[in-house]
Amino acid sequence: MLRAMVAVLSALSVLASSGDSGGLGIGATIGLFVGIPAGVVGAVIAAVYLGSWWHARRSGVPSERGRSLPVLGTLRLPEEPDPSGVARRSRARSFGLVAEEYDQTRPAPPLLALHWALPQRCELALDLAAGTGIATRVLARRARHVVAVEPDARMNRLLHERSPQITTITATAEALPIRDARLDAVLVCSAWHWFTQPNAGQEISRVLRPGGVLAVLYCGLDEPAQRWLSGLATMRHGADTAPGARRRQPPRLPPGLPFAEWQQATFHWNRQMRADELATWVCTHSPVLTAGPTEKTRTETRALEYIRAHSEPGQDGRIEVPFRVTCWRAYRDPTPLRNSR
Repeated sequence: MLRAMVAVLSALSVLASSGDSGGLGIGATIGLFVGIPAGVVGAVIAAVYLGSWWHARRSGVPSERGRSLPVLGTLRLPEEPDPSGVARRSRARSFGLVAEEYDQTRPAPPLLALHWALPQRCELALDLAAGTGIATRVLARRARHVVAVEPDARMNRLLHERSPQITTITATAEALPIRDARLDAVLVCSAWHWFTQPNAGQEISRVLRPGGVLAVLYCGLDEPAQRWLSGLATMRHGADTAPGARRRQPPRLPPGLPFAEWQQATFHWNRQMRADELATWVCTHSPVLTAGPTEKTRTETRALEYIRAHSEPGQDGRIEVPFRVTCWRAYRDPTPLRNSR
């Protein structure tokens, strides 16, 4: 009896560490040490392996290593792009020019915000327009399994380097290679305004399970907490007033989609930053990036001078920078999808 227990425990241990080795081969190895026929041990391992595989197939969730993704479907080709959106798409893809600076200086939303925004039981979540994975890594602490979709290969490459355990896909919100009704939540952090509607809304509705949640977050400076920060807002956005409106108004969903009314909450936190880091952060925004390298350098110089003139750093030279995130969530209608694939 003792030998049998040792054999089973050894088999499970090897299986957990290998993930794709043959049951009979492992069984023969263990059998040599514990004196149990290889066929018996191999049968135990094969049963455990097949059980794990069947559970993943039925549940449609990725494995811990991201090797198996039954949730993924055929790559969907987007419809012919809208010519009027060329400038917007150019701005949306400008972040890849400064992927490293973006990853180092952009703030991650607090975990508390994701606890509010996502369903209590969240098995499988998608971070849509994930960038370099700043919010993805927080999401991975909240959901059991996470898939990240990002259209810019430069951002996606850095996301994979920073978080190799997360499955990453190069795709767009308007054409998601994900099967119908598989996700518990879709997270969009500071990116909803880049999507083309109604395509993106329709795709999100398609991949969410009935009762799933669409969560749209916008992170930014908490300007009312320190008035001098409004000067930085002007530098990074210029005459563009849309960023402020995004915090006050719910995201626009295409009419006819099966979503309940938006619910809203705001969370505040502080982040320690050096003056040069904050100046670099200013220059990771699309109005600055699309103005060209010369204008970007000028803006960074002006921002650094402004920060040094108005901020009050601590003894370590760092500034207590207040941020806030506005969260919007909407539940998908619990009525099951028809003709799911």
